[in-house]
Amino acid sequence: FDCSGLALYAWAQQGVYLPHYSGYQYNYSTKVSKNNLQPGDLVFYAYNTSNPATIHHVAIYMGNGQMVEAPQSGSVVKISPMRWSGYIGATRPGV
Repeated sequence: FDCSGLALYAWAQQGVYLPHYSGYQYNYSTKVSKNNLQPGDLVFYAYNTSNPATIHHVAIYMGNGQMVEAPQSGSVVKISPMRWSGYIGATRPGV
């Protein structure tokens, strides 16, 4: 998986369609504030956190300060500590 492919696959298991690009996924779903994150929400990372056009990564928030991600194409899907550096926002698909 690449990062957006993992998000797409995970949400497809719940019958929710997502496009296969992290920038499109960010614009496709309902925005969620950092204080209202729930497991399953998509968390996005950008080179410039004031410009959504620079989004380059998406992960799935798990709760308890953790997320599941595919760091890059060809890497292993893994659980990582939630990162706030480069965080631009979150969405809740299917809402």
